[in-house]
Amino acid sequence: MPPAREHERPTSGGLGFRALGFQVSVPWNALIGLVVIAVLWLPEFSQAPGSLVPWVSAGLFALLLTASILGHELAHAVAARAFGYHVTGVTLWAMGGY
Repeated sequence: MPPAREHERPTSGGLGFRALGFQVSVPWNALIGLVVIAVLWLPEFSQAPGSLVPWVSAGLFALLLTASILGHELAHAVAARAFGYHVTGVTLWAMGGY
């Protein structure tokens, strides 16, 4: 299988965009990770049971955690490129990234 070009979206589906000059791929299974994180952290936000506030808070937490993982992986990519490694992109999966 030939390597994907930098400007192409992932062939397996999902989201693709550029950040800091790197292609970022987010396959659909990353949504599973968001749901798992939100459900696992839901008890921490359940001060108002019976309302949507805990679910919205847990979902927002999951999105912010995923954004911090993206920032972490982009920092690895920037550092690797600064040391001369050929890095073309970052991929976020269900429970992390590379």
